[in-house]
Amino acid sequence: DAVSEPSLEQTTDTRDAVMRLKNFEGSKTALKKVYAEANLVYKAEGRAKNSNGSTSWIVVKKGKYDRNKPEVLQGDLTAGLGGAERMRKAAHAVAGRVALRLKCSAAEHFS
Repeated sequence: DAVSEPSLEQTTDTRDAVMRLKNFEGSKTALKKVYAEANLVYKAEGRAKNSNGSTSWIVVKKGKYDRNKPEVLQGDLTAGLGGAERMRKAAHAVAGRVALRLKCSAAEHFS
Protein backbone atom coordinates (compact mmCIF):
# COMPACT_ATOMS: atom_id res chain seq x y z
CA ASP A 1 0.00 0.00 0.00
CA ALA A 2 1.03 3.61 -0.52
CA VAL A 3 0.98 4.49 3.18
CA SER A 4 1.92 1.98 5.80
CA GLU A 5 1.66 2.27 9.52
CA PRO A 6 4.93 2.14 11.45
CA SER A 7 5.61 -0.89 13.58
CA LEU A 8 5.40 -0.76 17.37
CA GLU A 9 9.21 -0.95 17.46
CA GLN A 10 9.57 2.03 15.09
CA THR A 11 7.04 4.02 17.10
CA THR A 12 8.82 3.22 20.36
CA ASP A 13 12.24 4.03 18.88
CA THR A 14 10.97 7.38 17.61
CA ARG A 15 9.32 8.24 20.92
CA ASP A 16 12.55 7.39 22.76
CA ALA A 17 14.58 9.54 20.35
CA VAL A 18 12.16 12.47 20.75
CA MET A 19 12.25 12.26 24.53
CA ARG A 20 16.03 11.92 24.64
CA LEU A 21 16.48 15.06 22.53
CA LYS A 22 13.72 16.97 24.33
CA ASN A 23 15.08 16.19 27.80
CA PHE A 24 18.81 16.43 27.04
CA GLU A 25 20.84 18.79 29.17
CA GLY A 26 24.48 19.32 28.36
CA SER A 27 26.91 21.15 26.15
CA LYS A 28 25.97 22.30 22.66
CA THR A 29 28.51 19.85 21.24
CA ALA A 30 26.86 16.98 23.11
CA LEU A 31 23.40 18.22 22.05
CA LYS A 32 24.53 18.15 18.40
CA LYS A 33 25.53 14.51 18.86
CA VAL A 34 22.16 13.62 20.40
CA TYR A 35 20.40 15.48 17.54
CA ALA A 36 22.37 13.45 14.96
CA GLU A 37 21.74 10.16 16.77
CA ALA A 38 18.02 10.87 17.10
CA ASN A 39 17.81 11.40 13.31
CA LEU A 40 14.27 12.75 13.58
CA VAL A 41 14.21 15.09 10.58
CA TYR A 42 13.46 13.58 7.17
CA LYS A 43 15.85 14.69 4.43
CA ALA A 44 14.26 14.82 1.00
CA GLU A 45 17.19 15.80 -1.21
CA GLY A 46 20.76 14.99 -2.13
CA ARG A 47 23.12 12.65 -0.33
CA ALA A 48 21.46 13.48 2.99
CA LYS A 49 18.43 11.52 1.76
CA ASN A 50 20.48 8.35 2.30
CA SER A 51 20.75 9.11 6.02
CA ASN A 52 17.01 8.86 6.71
CA GLY A 53 16.20 6.16 9.20
CA SER A 54 13.26 4.60 10.98
CA THR A 55 12.97 7.64 13.28
CA SER A 56 13.08 10.27 10.48
CA TRP A 57 9.43 11.29 10.77
CA ILE A 58 9.58 15.09 10.94
CA VAL A 59 9.09 16.70 7.54
CA VAL A 60 9.69 20.45 7.40
CA LYS A 61 10.80 23.15 5.01
CA LYS A 62 14.46 22.97 4.13
CA GLY A 63 16.51 24.81 6.73
CA LYS A 64 13.89 24.74 9.49
CA TYR A 65 16.02 22.39 11.61
CA ASP A 66 19.75 22.10 11.33
CA ARG A 67 22.35 19.94 13.04
CA ASN A 68 24.25 23.14 13.87
CA LYS A 69 21.26 24.53 15.80
CA PRO A 70 19.76 21.47 17.51
CA GLU A 71 18.27 23.65 20.25
CA VAL A 72 15.62 24.86 17.77
CA LEU A 73 14.15 21.36 17.37
CA GLN A 74 14.64 20.68 21.07
CA GLY A 75 12.65 23.81 21.92
CA ASP A 76 9.87 22.95 19.47
CA LEU A 77 9.60 19.41 20.89
CA THR A 78 9.41 20.79 24.42
CA ALA A 79 6.70 23.28 23.45
CA GLY A 80 4.73 20.77 21.41
CA LEU A 81 4.78 18.05 24.03
CA GLY A 82 3.88 20.58 26.72
CA GLY A 83 0.84 21.55 24.66
CA ALA A 84 -0.12 17.89 24.21
CA GLU A 85 0.09 17.35 27.97
CA ARG A 86 -2.17 20.35 28.61
CA MET A 87 -4.68 19.00 26.06
CA ARG A 88 -4.61 15.56 27.74
CA LYS A 89 -5.31 17.13 31.14
CA ALA A 90 -8.12 19.26 29.71
CA ALA A 91 -9.72 16.23 28.03
CA HIS A 92 -9.51 14.28 31.27
CA ALA A 93 -11.15 17.16 33.17
CA VAL A 94 -14.00 17.27 30.63
CA ALA A 95 -14.43 13.50 30.88
CA GLY A 96 -14.64 13.83 34.64
CA ARG A 97 -17.35 16.50 34.41
CA VAL A 98 -19.33 14.40 31.94
CA ALA A 99 -19.02 11.39 34.22
CA LEU A 100 -20.32 13.44 37.17
CA ARG A 101 -23.33 14.47 35.13
CA LEU A 102 -23.91 10.86 34.15
CA LYS A 103 -23.20 9.78 37.76
CA CYS A 104 -20.57 7.27 36.74
CA SER A 105 -16.82 6.94 36.87
CA ALA A 106 -14.74 8.55 34.17
CA ALA A 107 -12.53 5.48 34.28
CA GLU A 108 -15.50 3.31 33.29
CA HIS A 109 -16.22 5.27 30.12
CA PHE A 110 -13.05 7.09 29.08
CA SER A 111 -10.13 4.78 29.67
